[in-house]
Amino acid sequence: MKTAFLDQDEEELTVEDVIAIGKEWAMKMLSVLPGEELARLPGANELLQKIRQEGIQAGRQEGIQAGRQEGIQAGRQEGRQEGKQEGKQEGKQEGTRAGERIGMAKSLMQILQRRFPELPEWVEAHVMTADQEALHRWMDRILDAPGWQEVFSEADWPATPPSA
Repeated sequence: MKTAFLDQDEEELTVEDVIAIGKEWAMKMLSVLPGEELARLPGANELLQKIRQEGIQAGRQEGIQAGRQEGIQAGRQEGRQEGKQEGKQEGKQEGTRAGERIGMAKSLMQILQRRFPELPEWVEAHVMTADQEALHRWMDRILDAPGWQEVFSEADWPATPPSA
C-alpha cells in the first residue's frame, strides 16, 4: 500500500499525520478484505462502528447544513413574494385613492364653473391640490351655497389668494 506519508521522515510526522495514516490504512483494509475475514481482525468491529458513526455524524452535519441553506433560500423567496404582493396591493390602493380624489376634484370644478361662471382662476389650483376630506366638505356645501365664496370657509382659502 502506497501513501504520501511513507515518503516523510519519521521525525516530521505529527500526531495528525499518524491518525490520517491509520484512517487511510483502515479504509484500504475495509475495501479489500471480505466481510468475514474483516470481522476476525482484533478490534475490527469497534473500528467499523467508529467509522460508521463518524460517517453518520458527517452526513448528519451535511444534511443539517443543506437543510438550513434550503430553508433560508425558501424563506427569502417567500419573503420576496409576500413583499411584492404587499407592494402591489398598496400601490393599487394608493392609486385608487388618488384617482378618487382627482375625480372628485374635477367633478367639484365642473359644478363650481357651471354654477358660478365668475370663479377666480386660483380656485381651480386650490381645488385640484386639496385632500379628500376638504373635497367632501366642499361637495356638501356646493349644493346650498348662494356664491362660490360660501363653498369654502376662510380656513379653506389659501393664505394669500392670487388676485383675480
